[in-house]
Amino acid sequence: GDAYHEDGRLKDAVEYWKKLVETIPEAGYLVFDKLEKSLFELGEYGDITEIYENLLSRNQKNVTALFYLARINEKKGYLETAVDHYRQILDTDPDYSAARLSLATLHLASGHQEEAMDLLENLMQSFPPARKEFTCQRCGHKSTEPLWKCPACKEWNSFNI
Repeated sequence: GDAYHEDGRLKDAVEYWKKLVETIPEAGYLVFDKLEKSLFELGEYGDITEIYENLLSRNQKNVTALFYLARINEKKGYLETAVDHYRQILDTDPDYSAARLSLATLHLASGHQEEAMDLLENLMQSFPPARKEFTCQRCGHKSTEPLWKCPACKEWNSFNI
């Protein structure tokens, strides 16, 4: 598909990517952006919705296809539908941070600050705590605390403090 696209053969590229999505739906996310862009360039942008809906009819838990469908609805101004899709995603996969962020953004835009803040707070809590790691420049020994003397090679002042 990429080779066809490079040659300016957009219809062939789209057909190839559609076959990929049909054959290996779980890998469809690899070409969703390319499909959207190429269909837009061909003036057939409406076809992308059909592709996502077809994938979802075969597997309702395909959160990536649902996310892309939600984005399309958001771009079209169907905000309630987009919100419903983002909520569906989070019901299926509560850790899908892109859906959480998109939903928070929609809530902020529609004046629902409290819902947006709850989503953003939850999103921030899902991030792992920042850990600083210090490495001995001589032997590569790692420590979570800054050390003046390396316990491995006994070198002084060798950590990247």
